[in-house]
Amino acid sequence: MCLARDADPDSCKCTIFAAYARECALEGRVIDWRANDTCPMECSNGRVWQECGPTCAQTCRQISEQQPCTEECAEGCNCPKGESWDEESGTCVAVEECPCYYRGNLYKAGETRRNKCQLCTCKNGVFSCAEDKQCDEQSLCTGGKVWSSCVECERSCLNMHVECKPSSCKEGCACPNGTVTEGGKCVPEDQCPCYHEGRSYKSGQVIKKDCNRCRCLGSTWQCTNKKCPAICSAYGDPHYETFDKRHFEFHGSCSYVLAEDFCSDQVGTFKVSVENVPCGTGGVTCTKSVKVTLYDTVIHLIRGSDPAISRNPYAKPSDPPAKYRIQKAGLFLIVKTPYGMSLMWDVGTRVYVKLEPKYMGQVCGLCGNYDGNAMNDFLTRQGELEQRAKNFADSWRVFMTCPAAEDELEHPCDHRPERLQWANHACSVVKSSMFQPCHAVADPEPFFEKCVFDACGCDRGGDCECFCTAVAAYTRECNEKGVAIRWRQNGRCAMQCENGKEYKACGTSCPKTCYNLYASEQCSTSCVEGCHCPNGTVQHDGKCITPVQCPCVYNGKELMPGEVVIADCQRCTCESGKLACTGESCAVETTTTPYPETTAVPTTGVTVSTRPEPEYTSPLPECEFGKTPSACAPACPKVCHMLQADCVEPEGCKSGCVCHQGKVLDSTGNCVDPLDCSCKDDGGEIRRPGESWQKTQCETCTCFDNQISCAMASCADVTCQEVS
Repeated sequence: MCLARDADPDSCKCTIFAAYARECALEGRVIDWRANDTCPMECSNGRVWQECGPTCAQTCRQISEQQPCTEECAEGCNCPKGESWDEESGTCVAVEECPCYYRGNLYKAGETRRNKCQLCTCKNGVFSCAEDKQCDEQSLCTGGKVWSSCVECERSCLNMHVECKPSSCKEGCACPNGTVTEGGKCVPEDQCPCYHEGRSYKSGQVIKKDCNRCRCLGSTWQCTNKKCPAICSAYGDPHYETFDKRHFEFHGSCSYVLAEDFCSDQVGTFKVSVENVPCGTGGVTCTKSVKVTLYDTVIHLIRGSDPAISRNPYAKPSDPPAKYRIQKAGLFLIVKTPYGMSLMWDVGTRVYVKLEPKYMGQVCGLCGNYDGNAMNDFLTRQGELEQRAKNFADSWRVFMTCPAAEDELEHPCDHRPERLQWANHACSVVKSSMFQPCHAVADPEPFFEKCVFDACGCDRGGDCECFCTAVAAYTRECNEKGVAIRWRQNGRCAMQCENGKEYKACGTSCPKTCYNLYASEQCSTSCVEGCHCPNGTVQHDGKCITPVQCPCVYNGKELMPGEVVIADCQRCTCESGKLACTGESCAVETTTTPYPETTAVPTTGVTVSTRPEPEYTSPLPECEFGKTPSACAPACPKVCHMLQADCVEPEGCKSGCVCHQGKVLDSTGNCVDPLDCSCKDDGGEIRRPGESWQKTQCETCTCFDNQISCAMASCADVTCQEVS
């Protein structure tokens, strides 16, 4: 072999020496013959070369597992005497520092594990066990648990529906088969509560999820399957979120169609457009005004001015008079309509448009087509699917004479790097412990990034306003999820409330006034932050007063509290916003209707509302808000469960007002969702919607979706004593 032409003489020599040395070692003669100048061998990580090294217990794992091993002589790199190879650290360690391995788990030197009433300590790579004299096997496991030599996945009510893929197991206390842990105790699986957003709910309890209600049954939720309204938003930069939850930004200074149902030449009901203007030197734009078109009416919401109402110059003669209501609630002006569209504007840069499901696939504009698919939201006015937000937005300009939107802009914090540190510090409030209760239901990271963008970009004197708006946008998202955060304070977006109002992080979006004091309108909008009247007071002429201070309205005339009029031969006194009459009536009973809170009527010019909180701004409809006229109204309409009684429809029918489809009448005569109806139990007691109660010891009933449903529950055996 050494005589081959390409053989290395030195390598050949070392091979021969090594073979001879090994023969000597096998005969018990170990020779350390290698040296720096004679066939040297290099070892790393603290290991040394051995001509006859051991083959057993060379690693900490081998020591711990104590597998049968026949010792042999083998040359190679080994740890020095008294040390072993530690796989975890990749070095040689003293045997006293070796970890222990047990059923796939690693225990560091000195760490202990329990084997019933034995405490086993990791020492020199193996466990040394001793009795725990203070241990009692009978009381070792509590809460119904039993000792198990291999606990793979500790099943609880929270994770019982999740597939367990164990990688190791440990000894310990565990619940017997068929039971799981809940509150430190073992319970049968069918007695587990339901969980939603970190909270537990007992069987029979009901929660509201979006527009649906869910009932806990046997640890799982049973929910109604209604299609819910969708919300499109624009705020700050502006940052857009479509009805189908697609997020995008673009930077254009023009008026744009936000949403409309005049799509593909179809005859529509509404159009919402926004006007964006520059608010930063780097090309950033913000929303300045909002315009809502409803049939024959245009409502123009302009920052710094009262709502302006004008006639729609493009209305057709056949268009009906628009029906709508404008209310001030907290920070927002809210436009409500009976057409399934409502709008909220914070009189700044935040706009929210809400649509009922009947508009699914029927709308277009920057808010998308609301068909449940976010990927096709970038449909242009021409019906083409765009990839770039800029091109998509340009197609929805109201005036094509406006300049096209800017191409991709430099990040404002790169344009104004001196603002970055302040922006990061200020915006970090959304990720702080103050907003911690909301983090589980609304991710703060996207809002933080947009907040930093706006705080850097608004450099024309409105930087604090842009920051406050960005944080307020996250606050509203939290309110939508049922988590109210009181975050405003002195030095950070504080609010000064006037006229007796007080700041609330989650106030009603349907405030009571003297003119709707006795109405029971169902509030379809989540709570809003801002200045609200204290509990026990109502709004009137921009101030908060008690109901007893409310005036009354009779025949279009306002009556002060305590003022007396004679109506239909009765003596009527104005008390708490309504007439209290005594004596017998001499005429057919009539009703008085609160007059609108605005005297503005659409004209050919622009008329500005004179009242700060206008109600209806169109002629009173034939039917009240929420109802529709019918030539044949049923004498036995659908009503809430608590009102249900035997009723026989007479022959023929009369015209009248009926609830919209899917609604029922409540005790006040208003149309409500069946999910909001109260029920009457067998004992005649009124139960709130979603309320659960024990009908018998083993039967739980719930008022849900306008009916009472009862279910048998697991209960303990009942022992009856014999009566003599």
